[in-house]
Amino acid sequence: MNTRLQILLKPKEYKTLKNLAKSLRLSLGEWARQTLRSEINKFSSKSPEKKLAIIRKFSKYQYPTASIEQMNQEISQGYL
Repeated sequence: MNTRLQILLKPKEYKTLKNLAKSLRLSLGEWARQTLRSEINKFSSKSPEKKLAIIRKFSKYQYPTASIEQMNQEISQGYL
């Protein structure tokens, strides 16, 4: 199901955006949808490159590890 979004613009702003969309051979609505999707992707998720950079950064550190059974046992002992 689609939902309608209404944005109020000044006539000069509307004309500028309409001309921009026309220069890209898009309707103003399609230009707006593509632009909004692009902005969502910038903020809602990290790019694969950023994710890999984070993994590489933290893989340099030495963290304590053990089997889940051993970790649970150590946690239980800490409560006693």
